[in-house]
Amino acid sequence: MTWEQLQRSPKHGIGSEKIELNALKANIPPSFGKDVPHLLAFRFDGKKPFVGCRDKSVFHILFIDRAFTLYDH
Repeated sequence: MTWEQLQRSPKHGIGSEKIELNALKANIPPSFGKDVPHLLAFRFDGKKPFVGCRDKSVFHILFIDRAFTLYDH
């Protein structure tokens, strides 16, 4: 799939969800926090999100939120 296809898909399917930085209940690593306007959440194992940021064709996974505690869902 392309990035565009992933981002257009429903958020609880294979798609993504934008997460604003101020919605996080954890700190982002300093090397990512300066230039990142928001994070993206993708789903695995049902609705469990992994959260990170995209840099061109690379997605950096910063959090795996198995317990749904990283942000308000």
